[in-house]
Amino acid sequence: MQKELNLPLLEKIKLIDLLPEDEQQALLKMIDLAISNKRMKDNLQQIITQ
Repeated sequence: MQKELNLPLLEKIKLIDLLPEDEQQALLKMIDLAISNKRMKDNLQQIITQ
């Protein structure tokens, strides 16, 4: 299991391509949510520190 976590990014992306379409979409939505949450957190932090 630990070995899988250390795969290069391109290998991880290739593994995503092997998933069924519905699982790919669910994973991509989770990634989008994580990015959005990070941006929101960064923006709020920037507003607070101004």
